[in-house]
Amino acid sequence: TYCHRTDNNFPEVIHKQQRYYKKIFPKAIFFDIDDTLITKEKNYMSNIKNLVEKYDIYFVTGRNYDNARKLCKLDNIKGGVFGYGSYIKTPDECVVTYLESSPKQYKISKRTKMTCGENEKIIAEDGIYHIVHHSVSKLKGIKYICEKINYKSSDIWVVGNGEQDIEMLSNFPYSFAVKNSHPNALKSASIILDIEEILKLLERGTYNEKIL
Repeated sequence: TYCHRTDNNFPEVIHKQQRYYKKIFPKAIFFDIDDTLITKEKNYMSNIKNLVEKYDIYFVTGRNYDNARKLCKLDNIKGGVFGYGSYIKTPDECVVTYLESSPKQYKISKRTKMTCGENEKIIAEDGIYHIVHHSVSKLKGIKYICEKINYKSSDIWVVGNGEQDIEMLSNFPYSFAVKNSHPNALKSASIILDIEEILKLLERGTYNEKIL
């Protein structure tokens, strides 16, 4: 049968999904927003509302906190990593890690020549230049929350699609790239599934229940 094939020509995604189905459901899930939960075709925030009673839900996004909160219209989310790690929200605290405010944002233009300070870096994504502190990242924000809430790496799932998600997808055992992801994000994730498939799995399961 196909499930026992190990030749190099067999699609990598199948091998990844084989490993995945032996795992358990998470305690917490960290979701990217743009092109993951909110796509050009559909907004999946209503599905997230169905999950908050079963799992700890966090967002991991380049959007600033106020913007993400208005966009998602969900008040019972545990928190998340915003501005690519510039702002971290846990259930008990808000941490502005760098720059003392939301990261600076500029629309990308052919005439725009961006410069940044010595301790800053520029992230270009979705037609916007984001200037943030050079040391922030989504991964560091997730690790900060995990340390504060005492999540083990095996307790969480991370879900993303873009270049800025590659680091977090590479560093957690249960990482999901949706099928419209950047090629390097697909290579970095443990599992590749449609967002609808991920949400359906979560709706059926509960923390510590084995996936069949």
